[in-house]
Amino acid sequence: SWYTGANIPGKPRTFMAYIGGVPGYRHICEAIVEQGYAGFAIDGRASQPPADFAALMAPTQEAAAA
Repeated sequence: SWYTGANIPGKPRTFMAYIGGVPGYRHICEAIVEQGYAGFAIDGRASQPPADFAALMAPTQEAAAA
């Protein structure tokens, strides 16, 4: 199926669902918004992800408690 990449010749079939939980995902999204969507090319010009991007991936205490 298109979801696993089976419809693209030569592409390995993978399962790419995010399983980190909603609180952690919201934390990452909110942090990216606060940094002006760093790492996204909204106006056609690519920007660099923030230097502390890996830190955004770590769950916060609030997210872990939810």
